[in-house]
Amino acid sequence: MFVSIIVTYNPDAAHVKNMIAVLVESSLKVLVFDNSVGDKRFVLDENYDGVFLLSENDNLGLAKAFNRSIAFANETFSDVEGFVFFDQDATISLQNMEQFIQEYYRLECLKLNVGVLGASAIDSQGQPYWVKRESGGHNLADTNLVNAWFVMSSFSLVPSKVLDKVGGFDEDLFIDLVDSEFSFRCSKNGFQNIVTKRVEFLHVVGENNFEIFGKRLFAISSPIRNYYQTRNVILVGKKYSWYFYIVKVLSRRIIQIVLSGIKTKTLGRRIVYFSKGFRDGLAARGGRIDGKV
Repeated sequence: MFVSIIVTYNPDAAHVKNMIAVLVESSLKVLVFDNSVGDKRFVLDENYDGVFLLSENDNLGLAKAFNRSIAFANETFSDVEGFVFFDQDATISLQNMEQFIQEYYRLECLKLNVGVLGASAIDSQGQPYWVKRESGGHNLADTNLVNAWFVMSSFSLVPSKVLDKVGGFDEDLFIDLVDSEFSFRCSKNGFQNIVTKRVEFLHVVGENNFEIFGKRLFAISSPIRNYYQTRNVILVGKKYSWYFYIVKVLSRRIIQIVLSGIKTKTLGRRIVYFSKGFRDGLAARGGRIDGKV
């Protein structure tokens, strides 16, 4: 049995309810962990067997929401084979859910040591998001499979045996690079992170896109996310002694922050968040920024 986990924060309630309906029809148990606060909290107004809404009326971040949902599932169900994770804005269907589970079992039959299996995310124009390949990793003869450096958490499957081996998600990160760091740990423990092109889903990354001549270069996030994007690069880089990785990624990040700030007229705020993230990363300070969300 697979358990699906949707983490929400001030979500489009109708969209999340559609996701729940698809997952129920796919015979998955459903856990919704809502990080919203006050009157913005998600309300489940329909009764489904096997659907649970978890909330602490606080934003605990993505990693802690995943970990608490996993713990709840393991306490509630006795035969959890794995977990399928979703962001609140993923668009799913009965067909691609069934294909996705079948793809996992196919890879199991091929004796691939799957750490994280991800579906292929596409944007509103039908263009796939870029997936960075794992250098020096296992060769996959199937051209519909990508041996990825990391797999994004939305529409990803993690077997329970992998969680037992590598542990849960890093709660110090709060949000951003949570999925990347988990994928790195899977690789470190001999598992493969795989993205399948056979299953696609519509996914929204960021609040906007930075484009040149109609070509998407990168997603523009909210200014506060620049804090986590900066700090967590340093935290993860230090954890794995990837010091060149820190320099390379932050060099690219500052360019994106400047371009995003110019386009959205938020450059000052973004530079402040970048500076705070840099400071807290060097100080090894994790969790939520200043208690705010």
